[in-house]
Amino acid sequence: MHTAAFQRLSWTDARLGVALRVMVFYPAAAPEVDLPLGPYLLRAAEAADVSVSHCPLIIISHGSGGSMLSWHEHACALARAGFMVCVPEHPYNNVFDNSKEGRMEVFVERCYQVSQCIDEMLRHDVFGRAVDVERIGYVGHSAGANVGMVLVGARPMDVQQHRQQFGLMLHEQESDQAPEHLHTEPRIRAAALFAMVPTWFQYPGALRNVQASLLLVNAELDAYIPVPLGGDFVDSSECKATVHQEVVPGAGHFSFLSSFETQAAQRIGAPAKDPPGFDRVAYSLKLQTQLVNFFQTELK
Repeated sequence: MHTAAFQRLSWTDARLGVALRVMVFYPAAAPEVDLPLGPYLLRAAEAADVSVSHCPLIIISHGSGGSMLSWHEHACALARAGFMVCVPEHPYNNVFDNSKEGRMEVFVERCYQVSQCIDEMLRHDVFGRAVDVERIGYVGHSAGANVGMVLVGARPMDVQQHRQQFGLMLHEQESDQAPEHLHTEPRIRAAALFAMVPTWFQYPGALRNVQASLLLVNAELDAYIPVPLGGDFVDSSECKATVHQEVVPGAGHFSFLSSFETQAAQRIGAPAKDPPGFDRVAYSLKLQTQLVNFFQTELK
């Protein structure tokens, strides 16, 4: 077992021309230390040497208004298991600047940002030599999960049609129109998606072009997604990919995120709260094991 280390990097978004900040979590041999970062306590080594080669690369995409640290516990667990993890902070849709929350243009740009992260990691002087280009995975939460579906080839329902049937999605702007083109990323071989909006992809043929293995996990008590992830979501006659589905009993929309420091949880609000009786700390350990097992199986 490795230790977890991290570094902060920043690139220029190839389409927007603004900073695309990322955190890279990776396997190391240096001892981990406790580092208070904002409302989190991160346990990892900073800027240590990479201890592996030819390891899989995982991109983690946070939800709307999230950050590079929203999934830090899970990223560190993957790093300790031998994975390289890159977590971008999506411009205009993060905790520091959420000025374009819910806009379709942000959804479109997120897809391209994921591909740019893969490109940048593969050509990085250090990390590029440690990554196996044939083993790339993806983790997404909420908006990041919907983006993940598109990246692996799923085609969302027409925006106007979806509104007529189900109303506006979480954070969706009524003035937005469907994009003419959605970018896909065929290098992603496996994707673990949490709190995805199932109705956007639940129509005949939506998953026909999906070839990546999928882990779809939603919360039983998700107040932001009114239609649950049903057992009939995947039509085996249309989707040939391997798909694992799960609904977590008692969990809420934000129950998948890393835990906040106790003193910070009150001011954080909804992202720090779970339905009564749900133990986020205990569940996080199960989730980390699930992620490691899924990617070790699908990216071997």
